[in-house]
Amino acid sequence: MLAFRDFCIQRKLLAIVMLTVGAALGFSFSAFLFYDLAAFRSTMKNDLSTLADIVGQNSTAALSFSDFEAAQQILGALRAKPNIVSATIYTYDGKTFATSDALTPRRPSRLPSPVPTRFASGSGV
Repeated sequence: MLAFRDFCIQRKLLAIVMLTVGAALGFSFSAFLFYDLAAFRSTMKNDLSTLADIVGQNSTAALSFSDFEAAQQILGALRAKPNIVSATIYTYDGKTFATSDALTPRRPSRLPSPVPTRFASGSGV
């Protein structure tokens, strides 16, 4: 096996250039990947926050007048978002007022109490 010092100058320069370009491409790819991941999470968080504000604004009348059917309709509109599995409207004292567990028939779930938006590593989000 030939050592690097035994190569001709042309092959040494080619190897150095290829190594430099490969390192630059790897660094650029990593930087774009981390930026895109951070931007995706930020966009998703902003989208969910806006959607929560809209649902909150639309459900004030249903909560004020204890209109359960109207609250269910408001939560039913979240079916347009396939990534939302479950939604719940809570009263001011933290009691469950309306729940829409069947937003996605594949994975119904119940949330025991209000949970802020969070991202956990390994969750795919």
